[in-house]
Amino acid sequence: MKKIINFVKDFWLVILGFIVLYAIAFFIFDHFFVQIVSTLVIGSLVLAIIYIFIAIINFL
Repeated sequence: MKKIINFVKDFWLVILGFIVLYAIAFFIFDHFFVQIVSTLVIGSLVLAIIYIFIAIINFL
């Protein structure tokens, strides 16, 4: 159970980090840069979802 809680905490920290980076990029840089960042964020979220599925399978 402790492993699951630590995993969830780490996961939310990663998500918050991406949101913060995205917000900073949006305000500081132009739209071209934001498009690159949003592509990276979407790619990272897809990887995070895959990571969750792997973690759930490992816990089962």
